[in-house]
Amino acid sequence: MYSFPSATNKYLLTVVNAHNCISKDSIIVTIKGNAPIITIEKDTVCQGNASEISIVSDIAIDSTVWIIENQIINTDTNKHVFSSFGNFPIWVSAYSGECSSTSKDTIIVKPSPTAAFIVGKLCPNQAINFTTTSFAPEFEQIDSVQMDIPK
Repeated sequence: MYSFPSATNKYLLTVVNAHNCISKDSIIVTIKGNAPIITIEKDTVCQGNASEISIVSDIAIDSTVWIIENQIINTDTNKHVFSSFGNFPIWVSAYSGECSSTSKDTIIVKPSPTAAFIVGKLCPNQAINFTTTSFAPEFEQIDSVQMDIPK
């Protein structure tokens, strides 16, 4: 049996057996504090870059516990680099006094392109041809290529 009380209340239990014998018990449940109402704030991130993950709460939070990629992390704000691209579930439990609440969300990690290039012959004071061999993951494209050449 479960109850979701919002205020202090007295709970009664009555037990009757096959002989119609009765036993009773009661308990007073005292509500202490409030469970935080939390929302996970996150961004979409590219593979290899850190994603900043935090929570917003309606009340002050004493501590948080995150589960990200099967790792337990005890910190309020996370900067996490995901092992690959894809959709990753994240969970957070926020504690305020004796009360807590848990929230789940998903972080989307986008695949990053691979930057690579080759050079032509390397003779002093002659033009060097740089050729990009960069590539994008399947179903993705490279929108621009920029090379910084020192003077």
